[in-house]
Amino acid sequence: MRETWRWYGPSDPISLQAIRETVARGVVTALYHVAPDRAWKYKEIMALKGQIEAAGLTWDVVESIPVPNSVKLGNAQRGGGIETCLRTLSAVADAGIGTVCYNFMPTFDGTRSSTRWLTRTGLATRFNSTDFAVYDLFLLQREGTRDTYPDALCAAPGNDTLDLFAQFSHRVNFLHLRNVTIDGPGSFFEDEHLVGQTDLAALAELMLREERRRLAQGRGDAIIPMRPDHGHLTERDADLGAPHGYAYVGRLKGLADLRGVATALDARLA
Repeated sequence: MRETWRWYGPSDPISLQAIRETVARGVVTALYHVAPDRAWKYKEIMALKGQIEAAGLTWDVVESIPVPNSVKLGNAQRGGGIETCLRTLSAVADAGIGTVCYNFMPTFDGTRSSTRWLTRTGLATRFNSTDFAVYDLFLLQREGTRDTYPDALCAAPGNDTLDLFAQFSHRVNFLHLRNVTIDGPGSFFEDEHLVGQTDLAALAELMLREERRRLAQGRGDAIIPMRPDHGHLTERDADLGAPHGYAYVGRLKGLADLRGVATALDARLA
């Protein structure tokens, strides 16, 4: 397991030095200042990569290359957007960065109904299905909305994360590790990494076994990058002005928990 940390570039309140102090080895980032309709330039990529390496880290994963809405929606302008993405991918590959993570959501990114849900270890993000239904029904007034929710409130608790990972582990090249607790029909909040409803210790074991399988095959992609995602916002993080989900102390706690689990599992599997 290769420990990485998401960094929002030079404007991130969490510095590269602070990331290095977590003992994470790699960085997950992007050229966030570049507009979605402009291809990334090789020189810009290399400049940021050089800054990261000067801090004693490596740029392991791009998250993410902006995909224009024209491509996501498949409209008449999509051709230009596809060409832009291809030019960026080519420049990223030329810079020696081999893994790209996409957030492929049209019109607007993922959303929460609350970013200040109180837990014992700080403020968490939460999704409340009733709040979202009210937004969809009465503000967006989307056509067909009234037929959407009776079934939707029942799709997610049946997902078995461990089974899904076991089925697709051979195709996994990067992991966000986070956890949730379902606290109502279609509603959940982001819990501590080792406390939520997914057994992340069992998932970590599956991941380490997959790495060993790849190593035995001599594959160059045997070690899977992982980053702790969406730690709770502690009082100290709030004082630092950290954004919800990307707090320093909250993610550091998650990373420490996951590192301890992985270390113990590595010793057992050796």
